Parts: sequence; C-alpha cells; structure tokens
Amino acid sequence: MAYSLNDLYGGLRSVMRVNGLVIGLGVGALLLFPRGLMTAAGLYNGEALWPYRLAGGLLVALGLQMLLSAQERVVSTATMITMIIANGAMAIVLLVGYLHGEFAGMGLWGQLALVLFFVLCLISAIVPVRYLRTDYVVL
Repeated sequence: MAYSLNDLYGGLRSVMRVNGLVIGLGVGALLLFPRGLMTAAGLYNGEALWPYRLAGGLLVALGLQMLLSAQERVVSTATMITMIIANGAMAIVLLVGYLHGEFAGMGLWGQLALVLFFVLCLISAIVPVRYLRTDYVVL
C-alpha cells in the first residue's frame, strides 16, 4: 500500500518494522539456533534449552505480527497495546537482569547487542503511547 506524505502513523510504522525485523525475527531466530552458537554468544550455560526456544518462537510470532500490522491502513489499538506491553516487559526483564549482574559473563559484542536490544525495546514501548488516544480515520 502506498502511503501519502500525510500518513499519520508514519513514525509508528517505522518503529514497528524495525521492531519486527530486529527484535522479532532477528533475536527470535537467534534463540532458535543450535546450542553451540548460543554458547559462543554467551547466552547459554548448559541449562535447559526449551525456555530459550519458547522465547524465540514467541519473538518470531511477535515480529511477524508487527510487520503485518505495519501494513494496515489504520494501526489498531490492540496492536499498539500489544507492542507497549511486550516491549515494556522485555525492557524491564533486561533491566532487572542487568541490575542483578546476570549479564556479567557476556563479551563486549554481547553487551553491545544487549544495550541495542534494550534501547529498541524502550523506543518500541514508548512510541505507540502517542497514537493511543488518536481518533484518526484515514479515508
């Protein structure tokens, strides 16, 4: 769908696409990778692997939902609330994990990726708030 220059949801659509690609498909697919790759990244220490796979599958589903919702003519309130809750929860979990020192074993690249992931989660949780109370009807 071609959008005009007066697309009221333009900023939200951009955040949704980045969120869907980076967090959803990128990080979600990373969590579905084999054990050796996750160990090399410093994400896996020999515990049960199914919680990682479960989180990866859910992130892929969330990413696809964000990508598909960004194409809709009017972004629904349900999509925005889902985006706020999911990304806000991820940001809180990352912050609490950092404050408890759970990421101390990560290398430099892992820490940089974690900071990027955290910032993107915060941005994706805050941007939809602006659009929640809008009564825009795009004809």
